[in-house]
Amino acid sequence: MIAFIVPAFKSGKISFKLAFGAGIAYIFYGILRHYPSLHNFQRKHFIKQKIAREIMTSGILDKMLEDNLARELLTPAKGIPLLEEILEVIANSVRTYRCDTEGDKIFCNLLIEHDEGHLKVIARNKGGKRKDYPIYKKDGMLAWTSITHKRVCESGDIFIEFPSTPANKPYKSILTIPIIYRDSSVAVLSIDSSEPYHFTGIEETINTRLLSYMGLVKKVLVEYNILSS
Repeated sequence: MIAFIVPAFKSGKISFKLAFGAGIAYIFYGILRHYPSLHNFQRKHFIKQKIAREIMTSGILDKMLEDNLARELLTPAKGIPLLEEILEVIANSVRTYRCDTEGDKIFCNLLIEHDEGHLKVIARNKGGKRKDYPIYKKDGMLAWTSITHKRVCESGDIFIEFPSTPANKPYKSILTIPIIYRDSSVAVLSIDSSEPYHFTGIEETINTRLLSYMGLVKKVLVEYNILSS
């Protein structure tokens, strides 16, 4: 097709507008022609990731059952690794939904109140690149807004909405989901992405998709005495 368009354009037989339109039509034709294979790839990827999440979740539940049967004290030291495994399942779920097939855009972490003025990260998704567990000031944090208002919050671009954000942050989008226990916000799940507006308009959909995992997070927080540590 291109081999016919370019010579015709150069010879003046067709106008630039017509040549440009024909080129765009050819590109769309190529996309549509390969759409079935693209759809099949996505379907296979979704199924593969769903199976992976089910296996990971089963493993987490097995470990919790073993801890309970051991009749030993359930401590934060035992619970935090479980939380990080659950967060990896959550990250997998959100990545699959938002087509982060390489797993290099979306990450998540869990925060609880550290003291009167700060929140602290206590767990990150197990496969994540960030290994530190920082303490943040509550003021101006989207996570703190989620906790105080008991609602899902979202920022499409933190550098625009929160101008004081340090320029070296590796993410742009943030979605925060409070974890409610006995009518109080006891923790907050923070999901971030390097892609701007990655969660905008679908906040409640993601929240609904994660409900069962959030229940598991809450169970570990309570049973392993992490909230009282």
